[in-house]
Amino acid sequence: MRRLLVPLLAVGLVPTVAQGAAALPDGKISDLASPVLVALTILALGVGVTATALVTHLVLPGVSRRSALLVRRTPGRSLVYGVLALLIVFLGLILAKGVSPVLAKLLVVVLGVPCTVFGLVGTTAACYSLGESLLTGAGSPHHDSGPWAVGVGAALLSLANLFPVVGQAICLLAVLTGLGAVVRQVLTRPPAPDAIPPTAGP
Repeated sequence: MRRLLVPLLAVGLVPTVAQGAAALPDGKISDLASPVLVALTILALGVGVTATALVTHLVLPGVSRRSALLVRRTPGRSLVYGVLALLIVFLGLILAKGVSPVLAKLLVVVLGVPCTVFGLVGTTAACYSLGESLLTGAGSPHHDSGPWAVGVGAALLSLANLFPVVGQAICLLAVLTGLGAVVRQVLTRPPAPDAIPPTAGP
């Protein structure tokens, strides 16, 4: 597994480094006090995107794998669940403004924490599904490896996010679809074990 981390982080680094550089205001790079600090910041952005998805997959491999399966098999239904889940959270936060401070904080925690966790796992599932599809289509020997699929998918989403509006919309749809897949797992019966493709990694 350790041998996989370096190439996977490198895969996710290039598009995210470009994204971090593009996010800096034009003409401001030369005004920064330390070029080394800029390089370290951009490096941290690149490593962070892929590393976060990889860690999530390593902690919850079964959940991310089953959610990726739902994303790949029924993306439309998963997207609907994701949008509905997000609307419920927004409505709950709006209602929190009209109650006492104690209840408002409790409501924010009850809605915010699960949504954050589900969103993180859902993003990982979206990366898994996207990366596995690409690796399978390319005939890669790593097509059945969860960490490779997550790393490649995270790199692709980071690359897509470089493009204004269209790319960001694609990333948003991917995250919402992954979120909906996780919600579906919680609300419905998980797929049968024989329906889940085997993976070489955790």
